[in-house]
Amino acid sequence: MKASPRSRLKNPATHLHAELKIKRGLLSREWVKVQILQFSAEGMLLRTDENLQVGGKAVISLKLPMDFGDIAINKVEINVKDRQKVCSCFDYEVEFNLGGGMLQSDRVRKDLKQIESLLSRYDSLINKIRNGPLSSNNPG
Repeated sequence: MKASPRSRLKNPATHLHAELKIKRGLLSREWVKVQILQFSAEGMLLRTDENLQVGGKAVISLKLPMDFGDIAINKVEINVKDRQKVCSCFDYEVEFNLGGGMLQSDRVRKDLKQIESLLSRYDSLINKIRNGPLSSNNPG
């Protein structure tokens, strides 16, 4: 699933690359790309055509490409809180499960907050540009 280039300007979370680890058979697993619709350091809303169980757990990897170096979080566990059917896909509300080792949890928590902060600043900047003196919304 690809987000349109236009939606990147409206939703900064589309800049975040995410892959979900899915069980395919008795012994096989596969990483599949998912679309992030909303993001916070506590959880996110993601869209995929994969079937996840509400109340279940899954593993996801995140990467935010940056000019000065990517911010990557490999294999963080998520808890599936809710599921909504949207056409042929599902929107899942998930929260991060950071109950692992303290050192790893602190690092992941720090990276999640950094991603949230960068996406928030990007969104704020885009809104200022869109609503600034050169925008078509302001008579001039």
